Amino acid sequence: MESVLFNELNYTLQIGKIRMFIPDSSSKEYIIFEDLAELLNLETNYDAMVFIRNQVKEAGIKGKVRFDSESDCVEIYSTSGKTLLQVTILVNELIDEAFTFANQREYEQFIGSWKRPEKQKWKVGDVFSIPLPNETYFFGQIVELMEDVFPLCVIFDLHLKTVPTKESIDNANILTALMLNGMVFDDYTFKVIFEMEIMGEITENTRRNPVRNVTWSTSHLVDFCMEYKLEEKQEFVEKILANRNFVIEYK
Repeated sequence: MESVLFNELNYTLQIGKIRMFIPDSSSKEYIIFEDLAELLNLETNYDAMVFIRNQVKEAGIKGKVRFDSESDCVEIYSTSGKTLLQVTILVNELIDEAFTFANQREYEQFIGSWKRPEKQKWKVGDVFSIPLPNETYFFGQIVELMEDVFPLCVIFDLHLKTVPTKESIDNANILTALMLNGMVFDDYTFKVIFEMEIMGEITENTRRNPVRNVTWSTSHLVDFCMEYKLEEKQEFVEKILANRNFVIEYK
């Protein structure tokens, strides 16, 4: 549905100024995480949560909706996509009185036909996306399974807002390599995009090979992608960057 703004990299629907997360392999709920205090010109997100909760009640929106707030966002949850879509439309109307939503029917059809994905399947050769907080992406490839369990990955020097082509991956240089926990692929934290011939390999196992001896977390990899170009880097960023010395790049 071309009129439905769906981001396949992070499983979100864009409705006006609000982004709605739809059920994935790790969650059965439809969710909104937004800084509504800023959008509604209120002092705190707690104030925004109370305001929205009251407005939802007054609007007579049916279906169970849960609310919570943090310092930086309001959280709204529902197992009903249609219900949360109505809430999302209402929030947009509260932000902008002139807001109209002409393609509500298309969104309802999309939500009605959505099937929650099963645990992601992944293998050597798969290229995957690394989502950053600013809605952009880096990309990597699984090049080996150490002991048939732990994915060894190369990270490309490629920073985009959209899904890359195989040609752009083929032309990208390898930035570094590291070992990850396979769970980040199981739960779609890093989403497989397509499969390609492997672009490089990790040198043979030695006690001094940090790629094969250290497992890094999602947050470490994300921070690395955001900081590796800075003159002053955190120590772990330097360590991950130094892993490049243990990569044989195919060109």
